[in-house]
Amino acid sequence: MHRSASANSAPTQSNFRGMRRLEARRQMEESNYLASRAKSKNMNPPVDLRMLDYVSVFDENLMCPICRCPFVDPILLAECDHCFCRDCIAQTWQPTAYAQLGLKGDCPSCRTPTELGPRNATSKILNNLVEDLMVKCPKSEEGCKSVLKRGEAQDHVSIYCGFALTECPMEDCELPLLRKDVGKGCLHYGVSCLDCHEEMLKANLETHWRSKCPDRKLPCEMCKQPVFYREMGLHSREECSATSVPCPGKELGCRHRSKRSAAEAHVNNVRLRRWHHSGRR
Repeated sequence: MHRSASANSAPTQSNFRGMRRLEARRQMEESNYLASRAKSKNMNPPVDLRMLDYVSVFDENLMCPICRCPFVDPILLAECDHCFCRDCIAQTWQPTAYAQLGLKGDCPSCRTPTELGPRNATSKILNNLVEDLMVKCPKSEEGCKSVLKRGEAQDHVSIYCGFALTECPMEDCELPLLRKDVGKGCLHYGVSCLDCHEEMLKANLETHWRSKCPDRKLPCEMCKQPVFYREMGLHSREECSATSVPCPGKELGCRHRSKRSAAEAHVNNVRLRRWHHSGRR
């Protein structure tokens, strides 16, 4: 009987040691994840919710009367029921208005004397409405095509976005790298652009080639014609066939506007009508 009890206790102790190892591994992975996330936040500044490119059309009732953007950390002034961003109302009131428990001042909308206490809040429904607005990724100009809820923007940049900066996989390298390029190893070595021959790091080559290289041709957003990046401004002002331009005869009183490609046809049509009328006379 004693031998049987010892045999039964051995698996229990082994299972306990296995659970301890699993828990230690889980804690280590969680610690590494939090450390990696902290480094990512340091490399990528906090998302400015007022600078986001909103995709969904939002109601004006979701817009702060001060900054004219969808509410960020909205608060409700109890005395008049007007809503503002917490930072907006705090910056609007003068610093001398500080009271022991919070800020005091007049409501910017109705001038009702009110105060902002540390616990001023608004309904969760309003906060959920603005956090559910669809926006482009803050890294959209760098190439990210993601469209997501505003409330998910910060986590997207800190954890998931391939165009956000993160630490280089090379242990001795302290330069940042785009998250999508981590699997390619360290890209911090010198290369030159094939078009303009400018020297740079391999990690910066894609960004340079996509939006900065003066000798690379990009499609015009209006007419879709390939244009040298360095000539894009001149093309838009003087050459783009899809740009709206006034009639060449505007000094004679014509207020017609058309695409540059249709301007000549408009002038010929006006001449034809004038010839027709003069012939009938």
